[in-house]
This record gives sequence, structure tokens and C-alpha cells, in this order.
Amino acid sequence: MDPHAPVPDGWDPAIDAILLRARRLTDAEIVALARGYMITPETGFDRVRVLAIARARADSPIQIRALEHGVAESIGATLPGPSAHALRRLGLMAIAERAVTDAALAVLLQDRLGPPMAAAISRPWSDLA
Repeated sequence: MDPHAPVPDGWDPAIDAILLRARRLTDAEIVALARGYMITPETGFDRVRVLAIARARADSPIQIRALEHGVAESIGATLPGPSAHALRRLGLMAIAERAVTDAALAVLLQDRLGPPMAAAISRPWSDLA
């Protein structure tokens, strides 16, 4: 795949579902997601490192950036202003956004990660859903 090719009109249905659900997260769900993400996985792997390697080996950097942008636009989009502001100030919104991004990337890069690793990376998100 050409890394400079345009991003497809639609994502994998699983990614679309993640983005849609992220748009409707409540403040309590964002806090729960952030807390779940901060827990170190029992498997002992480093999520950031594993995803960095999968991203580097992927054929679609433009698609990955578009996905990250889509998550950033979706997360907490329906929260009232005061709630979103408080969650941002506490850093919880950023952590929750990372959890949602990881879950979406796990779907997009599943061929690079393998199903068991993709499931482990997206566990904080799947535990919430």
C-alpha cells in the first residue's frame, strides 16, 4: 500500500464503532477508562513500545495519523464544557484518549500485532465497553 495514498472513506466497522462510542463517553466512563489504562498489564509488555514497532512496520502512516485525529475529535465530544475542562486539567482526558487510540490502532494494526497482542493492548477499552 502506498503510504501517501488518500485515507479510505470508511474505517473498519470495529474502528467506526470505537469512534462512535468514544463520542458518547460520559465523564465517569472517561475516568474509569483512564484508571484502567494506567494499570500495568499482567503480561509485562510495554504498550507504547509494541505499538511504536507496529506503527513503524505499517504501510499506512497517513491512515494512522488520520485515525489518531479521528479519535482526538471523538473523545468526549458530547461532554458539557465544565466536565471536559476538569478532565483535561486533571490529565484524565489525555489518558483516556490514549486508551481509545490504542484500541483503534490495535484494530488497524492487528495484522502486525497478532490477535492476542491486539486484544491485550485494547483491554482497557474493551473492559469499559
